[in-house]
Amino acid sequence: MSTTPANASTSSAGVAGPRQHPGPANVVAPGHISEPTSQSNFQKVATTHLSFDFNVDFIQKVVSGTVTFTLHKREEHVDELVVDTRDLLIHECFARSSGLDSFNITEHSLQDPPHPIFGGALRIKIDKKTSHVKVKFETTASSSALQWLSPAQTAGKCHPYLFTQCQAIHARSFFPCQDAPGVKATYDARITVPSPLVALMSAVSTSSAKTSHGLTTYHFKQQVPMPSYLVALAVGDLESRELGPRSRVWSEPSMVELAHYEFADTEKFLTTAEQLAGDYVWGRYDLLLLPPSFPYGGMENPCLVFLTPTLLAGDRSLVNVVAHEIAHSWFGNLVTNATWEDFWMNEGFTVFAERRIIAKLYGEQRAGLKAELGHRDLEESVKGYGKDHPFTCLHVDMRANPVDPDDSFSSVPYEKGCAFLEHIERLVGGPTVFEAFLKEYVVKFRFGFVDVQSFRALVEEKFPNVKIDWQTWVYSPGMPPDMGPAQENVLVALAEKVADVWASTGKMPAEAAGANTSWSSDQVCVMLQKLLEIQEKKSLSEHVLQDIDAFFNFSDSRNSEIRFKWDSLGLRMPKPTEACYADTVEFLGEQGRMKFVRPLYKSLFKANKQLALDTFAKNRDNYHSIAQKMIAKDLGLSDSKA
Repeated sequence: MSTTPANASTSSAGVAGPRQHPGPANVVAPGHISEPTSQSNFQKVATTHLSFDFNVDFIQKVVSGTVTFTLHKREEHVDELVVDTRDLLIHECFARSSGLDSFNITEHSLQDPPHPIFGGALRIKIDKKTSHVKVKFETTASSSALQWLSPAQTAGKCHPYLFTQCQAIHARSFFPCQDAPGVKATYDARITVPSPLVALMSAVSTSSAKTSHGLTTYHFKQQVPMPSYLVALAVGDLESRELGPRSRVWSEPSMVELAHYEFADTEKFLTTAEQLAGDYVWGRYDLLLLPPSFPYGGMENPCLVFLTPTLLAGDRSLVNVVAHEIAHSWFGNLVTNATWEDFWMNEGFTVFAERRIIAKLYGEQRAGLKAELGHRDLEESVKGYGKDHPFTCLHVDMRANPVDPDDSFSSVPYEKGCAFLEHIERLVGGPTVFEAFLKEYVVKFRFGFVDVQSFRALVEEKFPNVKIDWQTWVYSPGMPPDMGPAQENVLVALAEKVADVWASTGKMPAEAAGANTSWSSDQVCVMLQKLLEIQEKKSLSEHVLQDIDAFFNFSDSRNSEIRFKWDSLGLRMPKPTEACYADTVEFLGEQGRMKFVRPLYKSLFKANKQLALDTFAKNRDNYHSIAQKMIAKDLGLSDSKA
């Protein structure tokens, strides 16, 4: 059992500290880049360091305290600092002049009414001598970045829990900030929480001390500049287990051994990623297994990746998500999309790197299974939006009409982005050439930002004779124009053949012999995905599904990916069975990962509208606010509980 403060190293041996990084001029996006989702004035004056002093109150469900900004002025005669806020109470603002130690109250104003998507701009008066600004504030019940869980909503049932989710534009509801990916800052933090709870952040823990009032204060430091959406906080009854020389896994005590087993390959993923992209610069790489309401598979917060418990399959079959989040340490965290319009530059590069990590560790065939499932997800997304929908472009124009980035996120930036990089790889000469280019890409843009223009310039500099249709790939909607020649994958071919034969003959194919014990979960998912595609053209007979279930025992599966596809298949039958309805409702009540709950609610709504509405009403308060908002839209409801 470990009670070591979050991300602190128990030994200095073999643990690399954060690397040196460029100064302020390199951590603010270049002047030609603006962020349509932010109302801040970072092009005139940017925040390059944040100092947090927070108190976490579980009784009032409030985080209160101060954030202090260190300023870097890009224009000489700037008289205000503008930061983003949403659903915060702003109490006072203070300014400090360069060379002085004390702060003085300064004037401020808050946009009223706030923008319905982007919140209220906080304008703070400064002068030419101002070097630091401090804001005293507190969160509210509407702060979307925070999820407060009662003891009953945790695994241990004894203590409350808090975690944050700031991507894409939710950081402004946690603390005032220049909430744009085009602004990077280092930070330090002082977080006071009730004992015996543990506080963790996306930073390295430097110390902790108990107070005389039944509280514990934790101190953190993040020395590598990063955007606001990567600031993360979690507070709960937490323990850790060592995974390697620079990583450990945290979770509630009852889950920590399961997590320790599931994520045992973390160090292998890290070292393989370093071979692909260069040295890991963040010092620690810890994992936090969150409660089931966490709305994503993972979140790449530096030094402390958040993970969903739906990854606990018991056989390490779903840990590619860890490989994905590790790849983000370079693609997204170190080299960041300059604006949310090019989110694909975070996710497309990361999926590409994730699959290279899987291929290097487990072979091309296994990576091919992941690619096949990803391609099918992309087809589903494009079909769901419509092939001409602007959200099926890699570059999403958010300037003509205000867009909440949450609404535009799907498998498109992930899978279409990865397909584009694979296309470039084929054109420039294959994996060896392109992997060398990737390292150059990281070196050129690390600690900073990248947009399509700067990426294109680098490609054309390195490969001047290669012709790429940037317009079609980046700015045109629909499926990618070139997915490349089909790669032979015997695992995919076998899974699809079993699905085809079983569906057409109504009998178990000979090729399925032993599949219930020898196939990986990915191979099973390929088979189920093929059955879903067959079902769209011709309804499967009920006895076929019964036979498949009897053979694979899907009804008792604890693998979330398999369970999701099996329930999806059952819901799309002409008359779903009561058992299918029951398992779907149970699954929707057990976890809040949007990858699963959103499509299942849509399918359930089509099959049994009232059951879908009743199930959402029952589970709504247990979902994260982001998931609540998106599911409500999917079901045609207002995102207001009223």
